Amino acid sequence: MVPKQPRSGLVALSSEFVVLAGTKGLFKKNRLTIKSDKSADLIDYAKKTGNEPFLFIGEVINEKHWMYCIN
Repeated sequence: MVPKQPRSGLVALSSEFVVLAGTKGLFKKNRLTIKSDKSADLIDYAKKTGNEPFLFIGEVINEKHWMYCIN
């Protein structure tokens, strides 16, 4: 899910949140929406819609079955 772009073509997303979902095999189908761009809401959404392992980029988190990547 990428925020609406004001221009066509490639644009920088330096201050935007982007949720990227990738799957291997089957995935869960649902009609959930992300409540906000807060880390806890993003993690909750991923747990309800995805499968382990999970990866969070840009912030250190302490969640079971999650890996994080910063810098």
